[in-house]
Amino acid sequence: MNYKQKLGYTILGAGVMAIGVIMGQLIISDIEAQNNGVFNKITCRELVVVDKNGDEVIILESQESGNIVKVYDKTKERSITLDGIQFSKQRRIASGIIPPEPRQEVPFKSKRNEMNPDRVAKNPSFSDYMQAFEDHNVDLMNELKQRSTELREGLEFPRDTFAVDRKRDIVVGHGADGNGFVINRGQMIMVGRNIRLGWLAYEKRSDLRVLTHYDPK
Repeated sequence: MNYKQKLGYTILGAGVMAIGVIMGQLIISDIEAQNNGVFNKITCRELVVVDKNGDEVIILESQESGNIVKVYDKTKERSITLDGIQFSKQRRIASGIIPPEPRQEVPFKSKRNEMNPDRVAKNPSFSDYMQAFEDHNVDLMNELKQRSTELREGLEFPRDTFAVDRKRDIVVGHGADGNGFVINRGQMIMVGRNIRLGWLAYEKRSDLRVLTHYDPK
């Protein structure tokens, strides 16, 4: 086979392949994801989920200023928005519906003892927080702190309860064994009797502990 014959067969093969590609585009329907496979990891900069009508219902996208997840309802209005610009790494949403307004922060309400507003609520428990603290489970610690009572002077602590100063990252707890705890930015103090630190006075009174003074700098 001489050079001209080889060149002719090569051009013929390329022509047949081109015709096949064109026919495939005209005849074969759109490719759809199969439901009999499992993808371990998909890498992309944007992911769009559409419904049977082709309307966009969920969008995940990365931007230079932050990452965004958008979910649309049946009326094609945006109903849920998670904005990576506004939600810090330490903020965790345990349950509930995110407000539809974009970039609106979700308010966290302090746990309140309805029977006695001056007494720390028993849920969440201090033993659960201490278990998360010992396990270095930061996500669970932050979730429990968001649900807990806000620290203030005059609070009464039954056993196995705690309260938090979220702004200063201070935790005051009453252990199930009666010990008093103060955790200031990860540094823990445990005392069986009263705790006095100048800016804090935490007294043992029968089966309760009382925060009689609280003035952190």
